[in-house]
Amino acid sequence: MNPKEQFINAGFNTIETPEMPYFNSLRDLQDYIRNNNLDNFDNNQDKNIDNNQGKNQGNPENLENRGKNIDNNQGKNRGKNQGNPENLENRGKNLAEILVKTILTLPIDEKINGYGLNFVGRNVARAKYAQKTEKELSLNTKLSKDIDTTQNLVLKGDNLDSLKILKSHYNGKIKCIYIDPPYNTTSDEFIYPDKFNKEEAEVLGLANLNDNDMERMEFSFKSKKSHNGWLSFMYPRLLLARDLLTKDGVIFISIDDNEQANLKLLCDEVFGEENFVADFIVVRSEGGGLAKQAVIGHDYLLTYCKNISDFKPLAKPKEIRGKIIQINNEDYWIETDWLREEFGRYGTCFYEDIIKWHGQAKKDDIDLGLQNGIYTLIKKDEKSIVGRYRKISEDTSKFYTILKHLNKKGTENLKIIGMSDLFDFSKPINLLKEIVLGATIKDKNAIILDFFAGSGTTGDAVMRLNEEDGGNRKFILCQIDEPIKKDKPAYKFCIDNNLPPVISSITIERLRRAGEHLYQDFNKKLQDNTQDLFPEKNQSIYQDFNKKLQDNTQDLFPEKNQSIYQDFNKKLQDNTQDLFPEKNLEENQGNPENLENHGKNSGNPENLENRGKNRGKNRGKNRGKDIGFKVFDSVDAPQLKIDETTQQISITENQIDAISRIYNMIFSVGIDEPTQIPEMVVENCIYKIGTNYYFTNSEQINSDDFSNAIKNGSVFIDGWTASLNGTLQNFKEDVKIVF
Repeated sequence: MNPKEQFINAGFNTIETPEMPYFNSLRDLQDYIRNNNLDNFDNNQDKNIDNNQGKNQGNPENLENRGKNIDNNQGKNRGKNQGNPENLENRGKNLAEILVKTILTLPIDEKINGYGLNFVGRNVARAKYAQKTEKELSLNTKLSKDIDTTQNLVLKGDNLDSLKILKSHYNGKIKCIYIDPPYNTTSDEFIYPDKFNKEEAEVLGLANLNDNDMERMEFSFKSKKSHNGWLSFMYPRLLLARDLLTKDGVIFISIDDNEQANLKLLCDEVFGEENFVADFIVVRSEGGGLAKQAVIGHDYLLTYCKNISDFKPLAKPKEIRGKIIQINNEDYWIETDWLREEFGRYGTCFYEDIIKWHGQAKKDDIDLGLQNGIYTLIKKDEKSIVGRYRKISEDTSKFYTILKHLNKKGTENLKIIGMSDLFDFSKPINLLKEIVLGATIKDKNAIILDFFAGSGTTGDAVMRLNEEDGGNRKFILCQIDEPIKKDKPAYKFCIDNNLPPVISSITIERLRRAGEHLYQDFNKKLQDNTQDLFPEKNQSIYQDFNKKLQDNTQDLFPEKNQSIYQDFNKKLQDNTQDLFPEKNLEENQGNPENLENHGKNSGNPENLENRGKNRGKNRGKNRGKDIGFKVFDSVDAPQLKIDETTQQISITENQIDAISRIYNMIFSVGIDEPTQIPEMVVENCIYKIGTNYYFTNSEQINSDDFSNAIKNGSVFIDGWTASLNGTLQNFKEDVKIVF
């Protein structure tokens, strides 16, 4: 009897992400339901299992979320006796999960009109989507940066496994995905370890395949020269990407001519034709007179949303063409050329001429807007222009389908941080900034995912965008440890910098250098902005101030003004500009005893306000921004092995550290944010986040520790390091075993 069965038979609740049954068609699904009597399970009992998390579970819109909740096993009795076909609880659970997974991945031949994309390896690829991953994560403290504070993640390993690991917690939580997958080229094989052989066929439940079938399948999964191979590779990854997107989420996929048409059909199936947003043309190069047929100067950016009814159009900040003012601590600009004498023709209509050009009704409407603060009158000569207030934070324009971002800019971006010539086709930062901003302009706390991270441009762009607009976006990057050939500059770069010669090393080093560059840029801007407070004739005062600022800010303030110092220092770190509010510049130029006299001669406060605006409203906010990342390595998960001679069951262990075991439980359970730092209760044994306690090496934990944790919250036990001793047996009704 294996450890899972032991815990189940002993009456423990268990949490495990099950491998889903695989179906070739809707008919197969119907037969499975009937053959297992799953069409007669008790709906009321199933509702109790859901623990009120699956309200309106008959509603198709809620079915996916219900499946997610069931996957996470957050209800008290939902994991009991998993896998027992006679258990009604489990029947309800299985049916909900099967419906969700199958509905999302029905084959094309089930469509009424029979039209769609078909390819060798298609059904195998869908089965691989449902297959449980055999990997888990190990925290890499050496490669991580700001590990105690960062909310960014870098997952090293095959992205198919990484996406499955992410799904438990991040299902339906990713606002924006960008990927630049490997294109279908003349290369012989994928570096991704997708496999297909007779053993794999048996694992996937595929039987009766003849030698010709096997040969075609093997070719599909090994060759990039084949459209079949490339599509079989992309299909399960796109299905997982769809699961991860929020209801209003969006995915951008960079692609070239080789697979653009096929990818469009594949995405129509995965995301739905109705959720197609645009196929942007990205101008990537100029010149190319030596081309054989035509100069190819563009790629495609195929864009789909999760649900078109929830999706808000991609937006970019509107060009500001007027004076900026503040109303109730919000920035507005005054548009003066919106009211024309005739539609479509230039010629501003003055307030005094509204009746002449537009009639009394329009004049009445403008007058009402003037009373309500929507419009304002601006004198010009003898007449008045009607200015319209536009809220900057909400004033946006839609995307145009042609985007110009030359690839040479991507090379220049890498050169700035000393990493030029390492990638031939690194995407420009500005392209990523533009599309990420377009997707998150109203949600600056969004999570951004790139599961073909490459040079790390997406993470770099997210950090820069946050610095520019004060956002708090988080990124998750996935990159396989692809070996770098010895004749490549990237190989020498890795060796010279004492890094393993794999692509993920470049990804992580780029993030590290980009973050340091942003930090240094902030410090320079801080000094520049500080110097602006002092006129040229007071440079000696500035220099003294700046030295004290760097050496010891507290020196600027006498002891009797400690509260002022503390407030100043906090504001200095969080946002230098906060020291000088626009509406009250003269009163807030620093400590009256010190800074006021230094800044008195800095010029007209009105000029200072404009100077700050011109330098960018959000400058200085990066000091508190997240430029770190937690790195996780993909490792083989523990497995149950049977000795063919003795028939004894053993566990293959990967010997990862205790904190990594804790993180794997956090990912698997899916309740807590995996970027959080679990608080240590008992070293190498008990950690907690909020009121959720995670135990590993539970045989080392005494009864009092168990009791205290159960009394204060929920308890999850690492099944791979647990043993069925008496202490654990005493608490089986109050803990959940995680595999």
